[in-house]
Amino acid sequence: MKLNNFSNINAKLIVDVAKEFGTPLYLYDEAHIIKRCHDCLTMPNAYGLTVRYAMKANSNRTILRLISDTGLHMDASSLNEVIRAELAGIPYNRIMLTTQEVYHGADMEKLKGFLMKGLKYNICSLLQLELISDFAAESCIYPGIRVHPGIGSGESATRNTGKCLSK
Repeated sequence: MKLNNFSNINAKLIVDVAKEFGTPLYLYDEAHIIKRCHDCLTMPNAYGLTVRYAMKANSNRTILRLISDTGLHMDASSLNEVIRAELAGIPYNRIMLTTQEVYHGADMEKLKGFLMKGLKYNICSLLQLELISDFAAESCIYPGIRVHPGIGSGESATRNTGKCLSK
């Protein structure tokens, strides 16, 4: 029995792997992951979209390398995720940091260092903009800005994109 139409994983394989390695364990279908990445990369895209993998879904180093090797870029939501991507061998110019975190002190210095190496930064608040704008201007770095439109929809108040409680 196959778990879905694209996977090479089946019930017998799961049992066999569990017997060999014990449980709990994570079992990934490399061919399925690659197929899904290629599906994303071949979407019609007349405007030059960059396909990014949201690292918060799974930041396992091997998975990150596999996904990056297909051509996807990375979407990090923290400095720690940026570091995980770097440790997986992903170049900074293929990583975008979009975070609500406001960095000061050593963390701000880390961010500046990453930006100088090519990290893309998506600003989510006026405070973030204030804290990085002078450095960005002096260094000829052009961050993105995430805009809050004031309207939106979602499954709950905390997942309502565009409203006052969202990013």
